[in-house]
Amino acid sequence: MDLLSDQEEPVSLAYFKNYAKISDFSDAGDTDPLNFNSDDELIEDLITGARQMLESWTGLSLVPHQWQVKVTNLIGDVELPFSNGVVEFDTFTDSDATVISDYVIYQGSTVLITSPMYRDMNITYTVTPVCPARLKTAICAEVLYRYENRGDITDEGYLSEKAIAIASPFKRVSTWLA
Repeated sequence: MDLLSDQEEPVSLAYFKNYAKISDFSDAGDTDPLNFNSDDELIEDLITGARQMLESWTGLSLVPHQWQVKVTNLIGDVELPFSNGVVEFDTFTDSDATVISDYVIYQGSTVLITSPMYRDMNITYTVTPVCPARLKTAICAEVLYRYENRGDITDEGYLSEKAIAIASPFKRVSTWLA
């Protein structure tokens, strides 16, 4: 469960508009050009949705999150979900809510819990990631696909083929769900 909300997106409205070449429009004889900002709220919602879908699909955090998870680590080296980036532990307790202070972790590209090897540990941690440029491009590709095809999309919960192709080197999860 994510405990943070209202995070700054890795792709801003201006960044996306530049990517998509969305700019002001005017008629040739019009002396007051139309400032094209009527879709800004829609585009910002699409940016958030695309980022969330890419986080689920890749298994990576693309904005800061505070996660609260229940983990069983009976053989060691269990990977914490969405733990790319700088990870700070807030709470680490066993199933009886006893604080665990002697945990051992390995932090490489993600965090692995080496020990303790307990069942049903409750862990709260904060992740501060850096969103790679290629994943920003994947977000933009997904937003552009949904913006251009709004009203026509029947696969609401799925990423576009282009976004998948761009983001595939970053995919960490491999379940039937993603």
